[in-house]
Amino acid sequence: MENIGFLYRMFNELCSRGYSVAVVCKAFPDEFHVKVWGSMTDDWIEYNGFPVKVFDNFDGIKEFEERVEKMYGLERVDGETVMEAVEEFGVESVEVTVKAHGCDYCSLKDDGRFILHPGAICLYVKDGWFRALADIDYVYRRCRSGLRENISFLMEMLYEFRSKGYDAVAVCKDFDDDLYIYVRGEVEKDTVKYYGLDVRVINSGIEEFEEMNYYMDRVDGIVVCEAFDQLLEYVKKKVER
Repeated sequence: MENIGFLYRMFNELCSRGYSVAVVCKAFPDEFHVKVWGSMTDDWIEYNGFPVKVFDNFDGIKEFEERVEKMYGLERVDGETVMEAVEEFGVESVEVTVKAHGCDYCSLKDDGRFILHPGAICLYVKDGWFRALADIDYVYRRCRSGLRENISFLMEMLYEFRSKGYDAVAVCKDFDDDLYIYVRGEVEKDTVKYYGLDVRVINSGIEEFEEMNYYMDRVDGIVVCEAFDQLLEYVKKKVER
């Protein structure tokens, strides 16, 4: 049961970092694997001092179970044993775990020092859908809600500027509340306003933008979808008022 508790905590922690985790595994003696939905740039990540091998583009729970049973002959652990492990090791849900560990940056927003959740992040559209780059390792790894919140804000910002006629390819924010918009073609102003915040206008195409921000971590597509749903819910409530 101790190993089940360890894997459960590992699952929660990786989810809190923004990974779209499907399965976590332990092999003998202390080799760990994580299988995630969608594609990943990192082959290895770290958890509690242990290297964890990342397998992306997970193909489904049913296929995974059938493959594991066939290849390794592993037996299914009954649900009662799993729940006993959860209770014995005090394993908490993802949201509670994140809250217990605490985000080092949420308090900066709560104290009024920042309007937006701190942390560099960019949003752009490519191949017909939103993509996001962010400072996952140093800021957002313990704050999925802050990540979603900032992505939703940037989505609304991108829509707003496009509706005003800007040929916007991307919108970004620095660690603080400094905002940027990347646009194709000539622009009349170097700086514009959005919700009272200064937005620096940068002339750039999508390729140049990606080259300038190559060092940032890719945000999992599932998190981007969650942020989109969050924005839709906000707009719906706004319309209903």
